[in-house]
Amino acid sequence: MSRPSSRASFVSEATSSITGSRVRVAVRVRPPLDRAGAPEGIICGDDGHTLMLDLDGSAGADAGNAAASWAVRGPRVRSFNFDSVHDRPTTQAELFDGCGMCEMLDAALDGYTSTVFAYGQTGSGKTYTVSGPTATRATSSVSAMPGNADPLPASAGLMQRAAHYLYEAIGRRSGVQHTVRATYLEIYNEQVVDLIEPGAPLSVRGSVNGGFYVEDLSVVQCRGLRDLQYVIAKGLEHRSRGVHQMNLDSSRSHAIFSVYIDALDDDDGTGRPAAARYGKISLLDLAGSENVRSTQSHGTGLKEAGSINKSLFALGQVIKALALEARNGPESRQPSGLARVPAHVPYRDSTLTKLLADSLGGSAHTLMIACCSPFLAYADESIRTLHYACSAGAIRNKPVVKLDPQDQLILRLRDEVATFKAKLRR
Repeated sequence: MSRPSSRASFVSEATSSITGSRVRVAVRVRPPLDRAGAPEGIICGDDGHTLMLDLDGSAGADAGNAAASWAVRGPRVRSFNFDSVHDRPTTQAELFDGCGMCEMLDAALDGYTSTVFAYGQTGSGKTYTVSGPTATRATSSVSAMPGNADPLPASAGLMQRAAHYLYEAIGRRSGVQHTVRATYLEIYNEQVVDLIEPGAPLSVRGSVNGGFYVEDLSVVQCRGLRDLQYVIAKGLEHRSRGVHQMNLDSSRSHAIFSVYIDALDDDDGTGRPAAARYGKISLLDLAGSENVRSTQSHGTGLKEAGSINKSLFALGQVIKALALEARNGPESRQPSGLARVPAHVPYRDSTLTKLLADSLGGSAHTLMIACCSPFLAYADESIRTLHYACSAGAIRNKPVVKLDPQDQLILRLRDEVATFKAKLRR
């Protein structure tokens, strides 16, 4: 186990051929499970992109007739459109294959930064989506030891599936040497805690390139799939959990699992230096977004809820500012006149938004998974989640490949030579 070095001292950015990448949004509706028979208000369209929220519950569960009825149901019915919508029967494997997760992992292997975050109220299925069911997580934590890799159970979440996918993809990429490292942290009451080696809260510092990093966070060298599974299991074992009215097994922190992938091309025999790329993928399981009154929290639970709401409010303000910027350009119009001023994005307002600064409106590929409960009783929370998702989907990032500065210089010189030769031929 090692401590992180400041990669900002030797990593630079080269703009990719992609000029802009909109934040991708997938919506997952959890199955009824323990409340089967309770009134439901969400209907998913057959096209895999549309969703209807019926505030009266009069639409029932007749998804086949949903599309025809949306236009005539009036203001009590709201419809939404996303990159993908995953209805109640969706399995963990189907979600992984259909939400855009594979594209995020491939981008990280190519040297980009990718971020996937699950958002929604407590009990909407965020933690199940990201890390699987409680029983599976507990079993993994007890048996986690370096060695041979565990098989992938059907209930495995995005983290476990991502680990398998990464090493399978690395095995298919011949001519490239890969180095994999991983970190796992949580933000609890606005303080960063290392989930690999828990101890005193860690400090968030500003980096030389204008971003933020966590000082003295444990970094685990992963020589194979089993090592990465070990990091996941240890982190899940140490994560803060709590009980309140809406969920008997609730995550009371924001958790961030990150995998760093350094890729060095093998010598191709031409004498040209090998190119090095530095990719990263982060998976975030955010704490529940519900109103404090809904949880009936008190004491420590009330303090937790206050910190969670502060950070999620800050996240909402960041998303709102970036969505406005996407609509109106990088400057926003002042209400009182025609003058335009640079838009302010409040990344510094919370620990969470500091660590997400590069992922939202920055240089990363980003996927939001909005998790919703199907029940009519939680319609207000579902509307809030879906509006968040709509705003996030309007944000545009500018992904770049992370390169060593020397490699970046070589690539630029090659382009200049090629341009000069082309001019000479003309």
